[in-house]
Amino acid sequence: MPESIPVLKDLLKLMNDNPGLEVEIGGHVCCGPSMELSVLRAKRVYDYLVENGIAKKRLTYKGYSFDKPIAKEDTEEGKMLNRRVEITVLKL
Repeated sequence: MPESIPVLKDLLKLMNDNPGLEVEIGGHVCCGPSMELSVLRAKRVYDYLVENGIAKKRLTYKGYSFDKPIAKEDTEEGKMLNRRVEITVLKL
């Protein structure tokens, strides 16, 4: 999404500034099970980083479907919060 571009650029800069940093990219969805979409969401971020010079060995990606919601899905805002990608630091 267009609003994600600045965040992706910040992540890329962080990875470039910290060559020992290794991360997991976790994709999440709302509104019911969709492992495929959650994996694709995470892989798109992975692909962006690799396309911009980050070594694959520093990255992993995983889909979590809708197993880890951070908000109730009774509002559109809650649904939007659950449609996300999270970055988890594995190694500094």
